[in-house]
Amino acid sequence: MFSAAINLPTPGMSKKLSLLLDLELKSLSKLLSWISVLSVLLPKNSMLNNMLKLESWKAS
Repeated sequence: MFSAAINLPTPGMSKKLSLLLDLELKSLSKLLSWISVLSVLLPKNSMLNNMLKLESWKAS
């Protein structure tokens, strides 16, 4: 889905940063899956549902 490569002077630092990015991306994908679940549960013509669809489309 996402990949990020960042070159930093110290290997330990770049490893920490890549772990941090990995965690951020995992939480983002969890959020997106929750949005999909919510949009299924909400009525089809609901305004909130349309907003959620728009947000998940923008984020992907």
